[in-house]
Amino acid sequence: MFESLCVYVFECCAQDFVILFRMLFAVCMGYIIGRERQRVGKSAGIRTHIIVCMSTAAVVSVSMYAFTGQESGARVVGAVITGIGFLGAGQIMTSQGKVSGITTAASIWTNALIGAVIGVGYYVVGFVATMLLFFTFRLRKDDRDA
Repeated sequence: MFESLCVYVFECCAQDFVILFRMLFAVCMGYIIGRERQRVGKSAGIRTHIIVCMSTAAVVSVSMYAFTGQESGARVVGAVITGIGFLGAGQIMTSQGKVSGITTAASIWTNALIGAVIGVGYYVVGFVATMLLFFTFRLRKDDRDA
């Protein structure tokens, strides 16, 4: 009985550490994107991107362990995509016929998806997606219009 209790506790703690690692990795990825956005003076900066990426990774990871259907993770990711769309929409403004904030909204949405990818356990894909997003932001304006 003691052995089965130890195995149970170890398995539960192992899952916790996996989730915590995924959350910390997501914090790092969110920081990279948020730092770049803050560097250029955008309203959604480091804190916003860290929160979005980390919370998405956490909820997707927990859903994978807490709910036993293969579809549970997919449902959570679908809900995140919808919810983050509303958060991003709040970043889009129109003033004097000019639209601004679309790139920030897209970065928040992409950052949430990076968090979901990390939450599922695809660390390399999450890292590469972060670097691709980061380097996209580093393009000069002339390069983006071409």
